Amino acid sequence: MGFSSNLLCSSCDLLGQFSLGQLDLPCRQCCQEEAQLESRKYVRGSDPVLKLLDDNGNIAEELSILKWNTDSVEEFLSEKLERI
Repeated sequence: MGFSSNLLCSSCDLLGQFSLGQLDLPCRQCCQEEAQLESRKYVRGSDPVLKLLDDNGNIAEELSILKWNTDSVEEFLSEKLERI
């Protein structure tokens, strides 16, 4: 029907606002669900900290990364994190 494979399902919810409800079913057949990820806001003025969680979601390790550059962070994470 011409929908993009990158179409988010939340876009299908908007079709009714434009009297395009008949397109809802084809839209939902190819749309991608948005991931519902937990997020936490950065506190202004606080130093950057990397918190590694265990399998239960509890903080296992907390590291200050104030003087780390991007390459150091990437290298550390590639060594520490498990690939899923």
